[in-house]
Amino acid sequence: MNPSVYIYHCATPMIPFHLSHGMYGLMVVEPPSGSPKADREFYVVQGDFYFTGDPAQSGLHQAAM
Repeated sequence: MNPSVYIYHCATPMIPFHLSHGMYGLMVVEPPSGSPKADREFYVVQGDFYFTGDPAQSGLHQAAM
């Protein structure tokens, strides 16, 4: 009903845990008449994660919420 580009992700408890394991993606909904023809199409999804503590220290770090 609403042509656009959407990002989806798992929405059960522990969302940051699921996102950090790549449980998200991109979905394109085209209008009923279709989109104009193109030589190539690229769909890119990027995710950023931020952590607490000193990044120079080795070991486990807590994800910032």
